[in-house]
Amino acid sequence: MHFLMLLALAGPCDGRELTRAFHERLEALAEPPEDATVTLLFRSDTYVVEVAREGRARVTRTLPLEGGCDLLAETAALVAERVLRALPAVAPSAPDARETIAVAPPPLPVVEQHVVPIEPEPVAAPLTVEEPAARVSFSAGGAGLLQRSGWQPGFQVQVARTTQSWSLAATFALSAGAPDGMGMRGPRLLPDRDFAFGQQTGLFALSAGRCLGDWLRTCAGPYVGIRWAGGATSPEVGGALGIDLALAARLHFGLSLLGGTSVGDRTDPSLTAAATLGVLVF
Repeated sequence: MHFLMLLALAGPCDGRELTRAFHERLEALAEPPEDATVTLLFRSDTYVVEVAREGRARVTRTLPLEGGCDLLAETAALVAERVLRALPAVAPSAPDARETIAVAPPPLPVVEQHVVPIEPEPVAAPLTVEEPAARVSFSAGGAGLLQRSGWQPGFQVQVARTTQSWSLAATFALSAGAPDGMGMRGPRLLPDRDFAFGQQTGLFALSAGRCLGDWLRTCAGPYVGIRWAGGATSPEVGGALGIDLALAARLHFGLSLLGGTSVGDRTDPSLTAAATLGVLVF
């Protein structure tokens, strides 16, 4: 209970008992409002109940003494409850209009925006590395041809078409027949056959190779060709290796090696090595 109850007792009833009984009976009837003030006092040889609410005049009721203190407490509670019901609370005052009106903020100034178009940056063309044009070279020099009978000296010529990374070449090698009595006996692959003086051996081969390097180039790849010895010819396959050293803008020194075997019923290994001097034609 939140109401205010004031007791000023002195009369014939015990003050504590009367206060307890009045408080219990008033709570049992109804819960008084928070803004109510109830006063029970003894005045002019009688008990008086005064009830007041905020904003209302005070109401006073005189209580009879007949019936004892318990009846007095119950009568005081009934009177206070009825008076509280008859005194409605004061309606709350209307709020100040200045507090309820929302003040809108002043509008923001309009700022004109000028949109500047952004021109796309030009896209750079992709970088392409052009391979140098193909070159044609001619080379010639001394050669040595190894057959079953041994080494035979000779010469070699070659025409090649090269790029930065590839080479296509046509090679012709021919041994020079040695006169009788002045033959050069080399290591024999089959010792049961003697070297035949004056017998010429030749090779014509087409090769393709992958190349690395610039001023010192190395090319390696397969070749196919035809080899003849005396009156017999046989196809031949193998591998070619070439090393070129640039001596000037159009002059180069080369070493070449072609090693393979004949194709057919009889397979004879062969080797052709040459040292040449070449010139770049165009």
